[in-house]
This record gives sequence, structure tokens and C-alpha cells, in this order.
Amino acid sequence: MESQEKYKYSQPLIPQIKDTVKKRLEAIYINSSNLADEKFKNNLFMDEDFWAQLQSEWGRGSGYKNRVADQTEDWFLSKNHNVDEDIISRSINMY
Repeated sequence: MESQEKYKYSQPLIPQIKDTVKKRLEAIYINSSNLADEKFKNNLFMDEDFWAQLQSEWGRGSGYKNRVADQTEDWFLSKNHNVDEDIISRSINMY
């Protein structure tokens, strides 16, 4: 695209645009990760059934860590952890 004649006047801007897009995408990735962390953290700490289930594993003999790890993985995979679309849109529009 940069070598096409019809874009010859915009060629000086292309590297700057690429750099700006790269920086904004990096910021979006970081912010998305923070949103996910916060969403998971809130859901995880508020899930009383999950914690009761993990607590019931204590004292059941060997394999405690594996049972807790498996149940934790299941929790992350089976629950709906979607973030409200408005929150995502506001987050992206910050950049």
C-alpha cells in the first residue's frame, strides 16, 4: 500500500499512524486484561458456593491441591464472566 501512487501524499503519515495504532492497541490489551482481572476477582470472591466446595475438599486425603486446582479451572471455564458492553466501549474510547 505504501508504494501505490495514489497514496504518495499520505506516505509520510503511514509510519506515524502505524505507531499510534500500535500504542493504542497495547493500551487496549492492558486495559482489557485489567477489566478481566477485576471481573474475575469480584465474581470469584463473591461465589460462596465455590468457596464452600473448596473448603469441603480439606481433609479428604491426598490430592487436595489437584482437586482444588481442577475445581478452580472448572469455575473459570463454566461461569459467565462477560463484562457489560458499555464498560468495554468506555474502556476502548479512553484511548
